[in-house]
Amino acid sequence: MSLTLNGDSPYFEGATDAPVEWQLLATSSITSSVATHTLDMTAYAANWMRIKVVFNNVTSVSDGVSLYGKPSTDGGSSFLGGSDIGASVQIAGQAGGTPSITGVTGPWYVDIVAGAGLGNASDECAGGECIMFNHNDTARRTMFYVWSVCTDDTNSVRGTTQYMHIDSLLAIDALGFSASTGNLDDGDFWIYGGGPL
Repeated sequence: MSLTLNGDSPYFEGATDAPVEWQLLATSSITSSVATHTLDMTAYAANWMRIKVVFNNVTSVSDGVSLYGKPSTDGGSSFLGGSDIGASVQIAGQAGGTPSITGVTGPWYVDIVAGAGLGNASDECAGGECIMFNHNDTARRTMFYVWSVCTDDTNSVRGTTQYMHIDSLLAIDALGFSASTGNLDDGDFWIYGGGPL
């Protein structure tokens, strides 16, 4: 895994009163097979109202799996589960199919690529965005908005949109990305801060 920090200042270089809508904070890549790719945001998460993770060209070792996002309160040493994760609404569909809307209570992950849409062929990959709101506010629930798109080796495209919240009042400072089965094999990630505090 490689991680490159891009600074944690919420302002343009040389300015003191010019807030940036989205500022690149760090980049990260999966360079070899890994069970969980962790994005540790403890160095800068407290400086921003929102954190956005953009991901691209994510692939898995196993074919036909889902991509999960797992929130953490300790920089990725452990991940939330059980009653910590609240209800979610998921909208998913694929080319030629009928979109589905699903309400789920209490999953331990953010289902970023749903319906076993992530694959391992050379022309399969997934990309999208995961945005966290109130991630550093323990008086309010952390909320997630996620969208993703992926393609498989039959040229079918699948899209997922999900809305969810953390049921407990916790500060989230890391996200772990993993496959529902097996390891992740490749992928690039960009972490942005939005609305500086």
